Amino acid sequence: MPPTLVVELSFKGQSVVFSSDVFQIQLDLSGPEAAEPLSACSALWLSLPFAMKLGRDLHIKGTIDPIALDNAQRISRIWPIWHPGFFHPIDITADRVETPAVPAMRQGTLMLFSGGLDSSHALCHEFLSKGLKVDALTIHGMDYRRWDTARFEALMTKTAPLRAQAINRHYFIASNAAQQMQHHGIPASVGHGFHLFGCLFLFERHYQHGAIAADSPVPIDYVMPWGTNAYINSHYQSQTFHIQTLCNDIDRPAKTRALAAEPSALKSLTFCKQYELRPENCGRCEKCLRTKAGFDFELGFIPPIYLDNSYDFQDILGLNMRSQESRLPILDLMMSAHRNGRMAEYLELAQALRKYDTILSPPARGRWKKRFNRLRKQARHYLAAVRINRLRKRRQIPMQGEQDRTVH
Repeated sequence: MPPTLVVELSFKGQSVVFSSDVFQIQLDLSGPEAAEPLSACSALWLSLPFAMKLGRDLHIKGTIDPIALDNAQRISRIWPIWHPGFFHPIDITADRVETPAVPAMRQGTLMLFSGGLDSSHALCHEFLSKGLKVDALTIHGMDYRRWDTARFEALMTKTAPLRAQAINRHYFIASNAAQQMQHHGIPASVGHGFHLFGCLFLFERHYQHGAIAADSPVPIDYVMPWGTNAYINSHYQSQTFHIQTLCNDIDRPAKTRALAAEPSALKSLTFCKQYELRPENCGRCEKCLRTKAGFDFELGFIPPIYLDNSYDFQDILGLNMRSQESRLPILDLMMSAHRNGRMAEYLELAQALRKYDTILSPPARGRWKKRFNRLRKQARHYLAAVRINRLRKRRQIPMQGEQDRTVH
């Protein structure tokens, strides 16, 4: 049995370090207040994917809230079901298991903000539209590489108008956790939830809960669970701090309609997959094209927020849909087309997606049935030939060619 993974949390000025024999994660904090966590729950969440990936029990040196410990144990039983063989069930312990004392006065929400479509929409929908501001946390080391300060500063410049309107106090964390996870083969699509929530829990002394914008509406979460989803997010909870998921009843195309009504938010949007062009939007990558389609279905036009603003629906049909991950955003577009009366596009998208339905797609079953019948027919011919040859050998009946040679 592999040895237990022991993780220790330490502070070095404005930096928090999580150390073990397989990783060292460093979070460099800046903002209006220093992070003074009440417990070691941040170490618990950040360490979980490493321990599950390695199949090693986990021990946290420090105090863990009993509710958080129970939820972490549940999480360690959930992910191996979603990704068997990649993650493994583990047991989790800590030096002390107790609920820490909570300060009498704490703020309400600390919201994650990246400048992307989901977090910008949640910021507008949940706060700006109600005349409210919220405190926010932005993590440098996920969409933007930890060492790439120039590009990250460009992101801050681009999002400055929206942030001035909707964000009150803004915290920043420069993190190497994503790189550490990648080094151990943990992809960002799975590891980002552990990363984000581990960072949020550093602020449990100052806030009652953290908030994250949903990537997808709940039905999409049931098709394929991301690293953050409506079900798993609720498990990141202790007696003193928990995670709220915002706007998980709204799909991405519908979010474009809401953002179009907020000029500062629209100009701040950044979601491009072409890293060298961030924070601008190239207009030609897969994500840019899908977002253009969302604008087209919801608004009937494409706002000038791309380097290349051209658009053709055929570009969407030409996107790779082979993987389940690539099909999920197309499902959103399909429903947006139907919702907005774009029936021709709806039917084309539905037909393109239908062939990947391995349960209910008759064409796929028909193809396999024909192939099966053809193979069965070939097998029958082969077995019949084998039986005839055996009979000939028993009765010493010459083959047709042998009979011909005998006559001559």
